[in-house]
Parts: sequence; structure tokens; C-alpha cells
Amino acid sequence: MQGGNLGGYIISIVVIVGMMVDFLARDGLINNILGWFGVEAAAYLREPEWFRTIYIASGIWQGVGWGTIIYLEAISNIDPSLYEAAKVDGASKWRQVLHITVPGIMPTVIILLILQMGSLMSVSTDKILLMYKFIDV
Repeated sequence: MQGGNLGGYIISIVVIVGMMVDFLARDGLINNILGWFGVEAAAYLREPEWFRTIYIASGIWQGVGWGTIIYLEAISNIDPSLYEAAKVDGASKWRQVLHITVPGIMPTVIILLILQMGSLMSVSTDKILLMYKFIDV
């Protein structure tokens, strides 16, 4: 567990920060893509107003892989005969998701929400320190 987070990570914080530095550099991927649309290149990691956005987005990016594994496992545990019965009754894919998938994964959603509440006020200081270290590189 890193930074007090109760969930796991597929990619470590060091790798995420290294990728952020490469993507957000003046000659990085983000500035190259924005340059196609006429946006001037900027050093986003050096601008204080971008810190919160970058910090939160990188946390989401880091946790998506683990969340995907957990939710796919929860979905795979739903009885396929429920989907077959709904299909026979004429339910669309949207109705199947709404009335079978969502209720089927709700216990997992609630447990993960309760576990995440414990890390709600924690700050990943290791990510912050790495971000500041890589800025000077």
C-alpha cells in the first residue's frame, strides 16, 4: 500500500511520475498534440495552477487498472442465465446493464467505497516528492 491507499496499483508511482514528466514536458506528447490545434507549449509541471489537476488525474490514472480488474471480476461472477432470461424477455443491452449488471456489482462497489473512505484524507507525499524531484531534471 502506497500513500495510505487501500487499493492496489498496476503501475508504480515512480513509473507514473516518470511518464507524467515525459508527457507534460515542453516537447512531450501533450504539448505536441495541443500544438496541432495551435496551443502554445507550456511546462505544466512547473506551473502551480496545474498541480491539483495533474495530481488528481495521475491518481485516477494510476488506480484505473486495479479498479478494472476488481469490477471485471465482479461482473464475471454474475450468473449468465440472468442475461439470457432478460434477453428472452426483450430487454435491451442498456436494460440488462441497468437491471442486472449494476445490482450484481453493487456489493463490490459498496465494499470498495467503504475501504476508500479510510484513505479519503490521506495524501500521497511520495508522489508529490517525486514530482518535485523530476521537475528539476
